[in-house]
Amino acid sequence: LRPCGSFEAGATRVRTTGAEVEPGARNTWLGLRGAVRALAWVHPRVAPVLSVGAVVPMFRTDYRVGDDVLISTAPVAFSATLGIELALGRQPSE
Repeated sequence: LRPCGSFEAGATRVRTTGAEVEPGARNTWLGLRGAVRALAWVHPRVAPVLSVGAVVPMFRTDYRVGDDVLISTAPVAFSATLGIELALGRQPSE
């Protein structure tokens, strides 16, 4: 198991309909992710990877209609990733 961390950036977008609301809204999303990952080299340069961790937004976003909150960003979210790592510069003896 290896600890890892990352910075994530993206956007949230909401589309709405109705006479009382704006047609849509969007906001920047920034977060920090901490995780542990496991990998197994099945070839000198290829390994399947499983990562499990948590994502914490750097600021929280609420989408509202009047005083009613429709959608709110969670303070912490679970994160899981399954992928393949390709080590392009890795030597077979490493």
